[in-house]
Amino acid sequence: MIKRVISYLSALCIAFSAMASFNSFAYLEIDNDDSKGYSNINNGFNTYLSGSSHFRGDARRNYNSEYANYTYEFSGSGKSTTTSFKVKLYAYVNDSTFTNPSARYVAYGNSSAYTFGTLNQDTAFGGWNYVGEATVKPLTQYGYKSVTCNAVGVETNGPLRYTGADGVRVYF
Repeated sequence: MIKRVISYLSALCIAFSAMASFNSFAYLEIDNDDSKGYSNINNGFNTYLSGSSHFRGDARRNYNSEYANYTYEFSGSGKSTTTSFKVKLYAYVNDSTFTNPSARYVAYGNSSAYTFGTLNQDTAFGGWNYVGEATVKPLTQYGYKSVTCNAVGVETNGPLRYTGADGVRVYF
């Protein structure tokens, strides 16, 4: 009887291990102002915010009086392959002053931008929010032999509201 219970438990553990490895994806978490091998580009998000509600203790904000973007660059060269691949993006939003109803998020690679979608930062859940998925494709007309995704960004996208740049989680 004990051997049978142990064999059932072993089989369950193996099954759960296989499921966990099958469903796991590689991801990166990048904070605004992250210095761990990243080189973020701040183009207009000049208000610095700090506090425990922010991802890793700080965030950036812009008032959308004109176009601005905040780019999170990946450590190294990001992901590079010879075929198209999907990238999923989550944004960390946990500040009541982030009120942009349509903050636009994009992936950058091979001199092109791929849109994940927009996120209503005004009504977003406090924490990680799914933004969308983008397919990064080869740009053979420009002579690229591989497909690269080396950064993601948030853009103000027009409305006269505050747009936040805090953390992003990128799944490949």
